[in-house]
Amino acid sequence: MFSKILLATDGSDNALRAAHQVARMVKKQPAKVMMLSAAYVPSMYLDDIGPELAESFVDEARQALQFTEEVFTKEKLTCETKLVRDLRPADAILQEAEKGNYDLIVMGSQGLSAKEAQRLGSISREVTEHAHCSVLVVK
Repeated sequence: MFSKILLATDGSDNALRAAHQVARMVKKQPAKVMMLSAAYVPSMYLDDIGPELAESFVDEARQALQFTEEVFTKEKLTCETKLVRDLRPADAILQEAEKGNYDLIVMGSQGLSAKEAQRLGSISREVTEHAHCSVLVVK
């Protein structure tokens, strides 16, 4: 049914549940999976936090990819990974989905943190409203 799946991850519990859901789907029907994580610091904060703290956001995104990829490794499944910098997470997901012509976007129901969600809006809500393909949001 789905041949190309974009799995968005921030390393949260819900994102890992989403990864397990995708792994179950791919075991039943093989599909190409791209795992994406976005490292984003709003430009208005860059001067205040400094380059080391800004780079820690990249490290967190990289760790999220590694944790999520382990779900696939344990199931002996393969996937590609992509770390996107300097784009809001929803924008990174939407751009990759369109550029890669994905059939399905899968993501956890919570993005980043409650504090980030208040400031930036709900990532999953924004993705479901603007995606050109189906979106599965996992709790």
